[in-house]
Formats: sequence, structure tokens, C-alpha cells
Amino acid sequence: MPSCPKELTKQKQASPGVVESSETLVYMLLNPDHWENGKLKKAAFSKSKLKEGDLSVCRADYCTADGAYEHAVKPQLERNPARQFVGALRALCADIRGIAVDDPPKQAICVIDDGLDSYPAHALLAYSDATKSEKFWLRNNQEAVRANLTLVFGINGGPLPLRDCFRQA
Repeated sequence: MPSCPKELTKQKQASPGVVESSETLVYMLLNPDHWENGKLKKAAFSKSKLKEGDLSVCRADYCTADGAYEHAVKPQLERNPARQFVGALRALCADIRGIAVDDPPKQAICVIDDGLDSYPAHALLAYSDATKSEKFWLRNNQEAVRANLTLVFGINGGPLPLRDCFRQA
């Protein structure tokens, strides 16, 4: 049985389809939610959001920088004017899906299409079924998966301008 059954079929009518492993995904960073004092916070890849299957990302092939700002960043800034947009991180979907747990290795993170009528490029990251084992919930396993997620999204390169994450302007 696959670790991420929802990855296999289109989940939302507005979605362009299942998220392909060759796609680039973009994660927007807000200060102080995800980024503070020049550093990524643990809350950036929140274990509660991953457990709920509610960590939002943008599918770069189906959006523009302006569209991502309009649909993903601007509503967050309007909801809380104390927030500031810092930049974005990007990762290849295959690399996210390649983060593994257990022995033999099983996929730890699912990438699920979640296209909205006004924002078809929306997708979600979630813990996979493989993480439901009691062993995964030991703190070091959770931390390792989140650390790998941070590396895959290229935090060492720092936040990027949104326009650098999309092919189109």
C-alpha cells in the first residue's frame, strides 16, 4: 500500500491534476511566522500543519510570481498587518517525496494537489501514512524529517525573491 494514496488521484476539481515529481514547489516565508532575525523558525515547517495535511505550497508550473503573491502572500498580510513577506523557498517535488522514515525507507511527506477556484496552483504537504507508526512520533524522527524538509527547500541559499521561483513574471 502506498504511503500517500491521495497523491495518486486528482483531489480537487480546480486543480490542474496530481502533483508530478518533476514539478517545482514554492513555499512563502513570512516574518515573524516562519522567519525571524534572519533565521528560519521551527514553525516554518510546523509538525501540526504537516500532521493535519495543511502546509500550503505553490506549484510553480501553474502560477506566476504575481499570482502567488496575490493568492498566497497578500491574504496573510491583510489578515495580520504585523507580518512581512521575507521571500520564498523552492524545492523539487521528487526531493520532498524522497524524504524517508523507517527501515526499509518509506516516504515521509506527501505532496497533494489542492487547487482552489481562484488559485489552482495551491498544493499541500502532509505527513504520509508511514509516519503513523508509534516509532515516528519519537521527537528525533519528527525533527529529522523537518530538518530534511528544510534542506530540500534550500534554506542554505536563503529566501529568494518570488520572481526567482517562477518561470513567468
